[in-house]
Amino acid sequence: MVFFDEFPGSRKSSPATVIPIPGHCCRRSRIWLAGRDGSISRIAYQKCGRIYQRQTEQTQSLQAAMAEGEVQKTLLERDLKACQEKASSLEKERQQLNPTPAGESEVAKPRRKSRKPLGGGVLQVKPSFH
Repeated sequence: MVFFDEFPGSRKSSPATVIPIPGHCCRRSRIWLAGRDGSISRIAYQKCGRIYQRQTEQTQSLQAAMAEGEVQKTLLERDLKACQEKASSLEKERQQLNPTPAGESEVAKPRRKSRKPLGGGVLQVKPSFH
């Protein structure tokens, strides 16, 4: 894309190369980079420097956050392993104190209710005398 722009030190307009900045979609996000003679405007150079600085800071911030996340992950994994070992030792201790017979399961299943009504299906009413 070629646009014309007035560069410092030049008396006439010259074609300029436009470089769009990733992540931006408006006209103001474009940088006028070089004139016909290959010179780079001071403003464009400063803008590039500021963008580079900002991206460098963001990259360093993200790297620090990732490192902190790795530390947290390691600590949580260590805590999880310790909790699993504690649960295992408590389960062994429980089994030693209250052993269950081989045929009996740990969780008792509820008994099935009979589908037949009591008394063989005949409703019995006792007469009451007052």
